[in-house]
Amino acid sequence: DAKITGVVEAFLGAPNGITGVDTDATRISVGGAITVQAYSDLAAVAETKATSIGLASANVMLPTSDVAAKTRAFAGDRTDVSAGSLSIVANAVNASTARTEAVAVGLGGGNGVFATSTITGVVETYLGRNADAASGSTSLAISGPVTMTATSNNSSIATTRGSAFTAVTVNLLFPTAKVEGTTRSYVGPHTTVSGSSVTASATGTSSATANADVISIGLLGSG
Repeated sequence: DAKITGVVEAFLGAPNGITGVDTDATRISVGGAITVQAYSDLAAVAETKATSIGLASANVMLPTSDVAAKTRAFAGDRTDVSAGSLSIVANAVNASTARTEAVAVGLGGGNGVFATSTITGVVETYLGRNADAASGSTSLAISGPVTMTATSNNSSIATTRGSAFTAVTVNLLFPTAKVEGTTRSYVGPHTTVSGSSVTASATGTSSATANADVISIGLLGSG
């Protein structure tokens, strides 16, 4: 199996889940623009191949791939920023691929072939508290316009291929491809923002493809 977890993040203020402080030492003041950007390009690949030869031959394989990482950019608790503008960007490219190829040769045989590919990661930009954080309040002081952009490109592919060269042949192929991730941009719960304007956008492009290829050669066969 192949699975990618972890966090890719960029932020101002306190880290996610941490109560921040607002003092002269933590205040950020610049004349121009500030850009906070987190970017990830992740690929998980699970692949199995098997060949069995005998009077009765069979293969059962279950590769699983999952991209479950988090990519986020945010202005956290007690962020105090004075700037011409603040841009917060999170961009992720996620690819999950599961492939299985099985060959059975004998008087009787077949293949039970599974392949499961899933994307469950989160791509987000936000101000204040994370949407999944525990209860509590936070405040941010931001001078200048704020733009938040979250973008994800997700591709999940599952491919199964079973070949059997036997007198009696059975092929069972079960490819599954899913995209269940989240792409979001928001002002967090219980968050007070002092600023001139806030613009947020979230865009996700996703594709899930499941392919099953079967070859059966024998006196009796099914696939």
